Amino acid sequence: MCDFCKAEKRDWRFTNGKNAKLYKTKLFRVFKTGSVPVTLCYLCLIDLFCLGEKRFLCRSLPLLRSLGSRVQKESENIW
Repeated sequence: MCDFCKAEKRDWRFTNGKNAKLYKTKLFRVFKTGSVPVTLCYLCLIDLFCLGEKRFLCRSLPLLRSLGSRVQKESENIW
């Protein structure tokens, strides 16, 4: 499932139509700890490319919250 669409409570398969594929990518400028892996659908991937990381993430605060909790869980598992 697309992380952005999941945060926005959207049906990613319906919005993408024929291009209903998921792509794994990394966001590098989100947290100081390093890159964050994200799964995005075709349309969200295009938005990320056109807008850039900062503006893309500013469009969805729920996505930022979920990424923050994911990074926090990963850092707790390391220690």
